[in-house]
Amino acid sequence: MSDDDAGETAKGQRGRKLSGDLRREQLDSGAFLFEIRLRLDENGDEQEYDLTRAAERLPPHQLDPAAPMPAQSSKELRAEELREYLGMERKGYRVTKDLGCLHPHSRFTAYGKGSIIRGHQRMTAYLWHKRSHMEHKAKATRNAEGRPVDLQVSHLCHRPWCVNPLHLVVEEQFMNSLRNGCGVINGRKGPCCAGVKCLRTYSDGLEEDVEYCSSEAEVRLAIDPLMNEAARGPFSVSLLPKSLYAERDLAALKRKQRNDAKRLKI
Repeated sequence: MSDDDAGETAKGQRGRKLSGDLRREQLDSGAFLFEIRLRLDENGDEQEYDLTRAAERLPPHQLDPAAPMPAQSSKELRAEELREYLGMERKGYRVTKDLGCLHPHSRFTAYGKGSIIRGHQRMTAYLWHKRSHMEHKAKATRNAEGRPVDLQVSHLCHRPWCVNPLHLVVEEQFMNSLRNGCGVINGRKGPCCAGVKCLRTYSDGLEEDVEYCSSEAEVRLAIDPLMNEAARGPFSVSLLPKSLYAERDLAALKRKQRNDAKRLKI
């Protein structure tokens, strides 16, 4: 599957941006190329990564039985989820020095821009085998206590653009909202309110000054927890050469130039 086949050609007013253009923008900003892949079981089927993090939950923070679970993805939907995920992954991620947050191209982190499938939704749908484009409904599903329990993707790092699998958890809407006060009780620092603990005190993650890794050695140190999880979990993580797609991008650019030249002659 080529990068353009992954559906990530961005259209503009006077033409289109190729996948290579987006990748170059991301790599020039300090990003690195990764490959995160689900392992196969003994039957040759994809395993999945339980992003409800059931093993980490402690009573009384079990997943509310009233929460509506997303349906298991069909074969056709899995192909679409993979295509959407690869379109993001192949642009590269910037990596924060503090927590190893993975920051995709801004194309996958934009808020308030219609129906774009954001990065954390793509990562969740790929790893969890569930269609996780969890929409905010006009009227939320509520449990017996009146709490909204529609499932959402929470960021344990409080950075809404992060797609590091270890920083994502699928949980009820009310638990996601409670995390907005994480680490602060009555204006004073306190413990995390959730069974699956946050990685730091709450921040909206939008305006902060983040320091990113600038070398492969720094990246490997920052993502060490992710690598350790991959060593024993259902997925693998690889750091790829930045030049991996250079020939493909050059060929795509030449095709575009030829097509543009033909259109000008018409």
